[in-house]
Amino acid sequence: MEYWFVQHDIDAYWDRPNAIGSPKTRALRDRNFRQMHKGDKVVYYAKGKRTLGLFQISEPWLELKNWSKSRKGPYMTYQIKPIYAGIFELDPSDFGIGTTRGKTVIHLTKEQYRKMAAHILGMEDPENHEGTVALFAKLHRACGFPRLLKTGEAYPDIRALDEDGHETRIEVEFESASFEREHMNEVDKCDMIVCWKDTWGRAAIKPVVDLASLLY
Repeated sequence: MEYWFVQHDIDAYWDRPNAIGSPKTRALRDRNFRQMHKGDKVVYYAKGKRTLGLFQISEPWLELKNWSKSRKGPYMTYQIKPIYAGIFELDPSDFGIGTTRGKTVIHLTKEQYRKMAAHILGMEDPENHEGTVALFAKLHRACGFPRLLKTGEAYPDIRALDEDGHETRIEVEFESASFEREHMNEVDKCDMIVCWKDTWGRAAIKPVVDLASLLY
């Protein structure tokens, strides 16, 4: 797993919001661009001290004949999917990046990425159940739930619609193994567990969404 700071102008994003890329001749010379892989995490920077959020590379690179009608010629591209998208102010120099001039891709340490993610999300990594609920409220679309129907203190914590429009009953735990200790007598009332850390692993009797793995 690697972490990258990718710089495009905002028009490139509007042309292809599901991709990052570079003209083929430049891409083949760019060591960082060549070293990106499926599953890597990306901070998408749109210049002008703006970021478009956090993304994950979803497919290996491929060649396009043109990026758009106004950007002709072959491009090497990676498909991306959003983890948390939106327009946020971000100054790269605040995170140890000296200059972005002439660079399409900059490698980030995990700590640099973590700090950028916290800035973009507006919160640090959760430390308890309440923090995990707050993070899921931001990342639910990336988890496959376009809409939250209800949140509350009663078990299960959340009811949400999945991408097929089906209602899903979700229990949130800071660590997934807490479900085994606290809710085994009412398993049939829950369809899925969302957690910060999956500590139950293969023994889990319900599908588990691990937010730490999604984010990092």
